[in-house]
Amino acid sequence: MAGEQTALFERVRATLEERSGGTVRLFTLRALSGGACQENFVVEARFEAGPLAGDRRMVLRSDAHRFLPGSLRRRDELQMVEAAVEAGVRTPAARWLSPGPVRIAAHVTSGAPITSFQLWLNGQPLDTEVGGPSDTDQTAFTERTLAAGSYAVSARVQNARGEALTVTWGFVVSPLAAEGHWFTADGRMKVDTVSRSLKALVEAFRWHFYGQSWDGRPHPELPTHATVVTGPQPIDPWFTADGRPIPQNISATLRSLVEAFRWHFWGYSWDGQQHSTDIPTHAE
Repeated sequence: MAGEQTALFERVRATLEERSGGTVRLFTLRALSGGACQENFVVEARFEAGPLAGDRRMVLRSDAHRFLPGSLRRRDELQMVEAAVEAGVRTPAARWLSPGPVRIAAHVTSGAPITSFQLWLNGQPLDTEVGGPSDTDQTAFTERTLAAGSYAVSARVQNARGEALTVTWGFVVSPLAAEGHWFTADGRMKVDTVSRSLKALVEAFRWHFYGQSWDGRPHPELPTHATVVTGPQPIDPWFTADGRPIPQNISATLRSLVEAFRWHFWGYSWDGQQHSTDIPTHAE
């Protein structure tokens, strides 16, 4: 236990120095007692530089060890405190969000007993805990220590009637609350991520409408209106070799996707003409 406390002490001190930009002398790191479900600590430190220079008494908050439906995660709590301070509420400011284990969870209710509930991360199955108040109301969850980056999760559920549901979503791991999939916290575009997303959308739409396969092989996991599989077609680049956007290509791709999407689902034509021979539509 002493070794774990020493390691935590050093991690906290190193994090404070990284965030403040100067030397920090950490005097106290003491667990708070009480009925809280998460571990919270009193932190007493001296900052040698930055806006917090001087002696400070702070609180380090952590997430609960187990998933609690409806509870705020620390990222959500940070944003709520920031909004309260900005609105003039007299509450201590939340200083920094530090990376830690990521809790991945999904909750489902079903009309029949749930027989299978699995989570996948970036295509790999996760070892999860599953529980809940009944066999028709359950939560699957796990924790992972993840490097900074973008991740994709799938939750797959089946019940005793053989009914199945798959839900997918993405999230970003970053110490910066404003970090997103396609833009950094300071608003800079992530060229590689944007290119991958655009490429995936174009390839999926071409397969779905025309049976044009991005790798020359059939893809039964993705439905298509075509009866014949054809090979890939070239895609114009959206960025130069040094990462500068090509506005006309990005605009053309986005406009084409929006127009095709509107026609395919609702029959909204971009030019007032019929396009059923070019793009299939579900509209009557």
